[in-house]
Amino acid sequence: MPGMRRSRDLQPGTAYTVDISPSAWSQLATLTTEDYGIIRGRLDGIAVELTATQPPQPSITPREARGTDTRAFVVEGYAVLYSVDTERGRVTLLEVTRRIQDED
Repeated sequence: MPGMRRSRDLQPGTAYTVDISPSAWSQLATLTTEDYGIIRGRLDGIAVELTATQPPQPSITPREARGTDTRAFVVEGYAVLYSVDTERGRVTLLEVTRRIQDED
């Protein structure tokens, strides 16, 4: 699988990088290459979209006081949890879990 920071793989001019947390790496290792590619593509698309709608805004706020926005999406039967740090221009994959199917 590619390295943790992939800004060079994104569309030119993308201000956000996509990182993968250590715990998410072990979860990604259990996925098929196809499922990993779908999740990676979605995160890369989010980074490109954020560049257009919320460009990184460096702040003088102390590091401890900065917050991140945690978000999620569902794709191919997986729930994907990620965070967005608009001050650092970073999308970080936090967790990938198999989604529990509703029983009707």
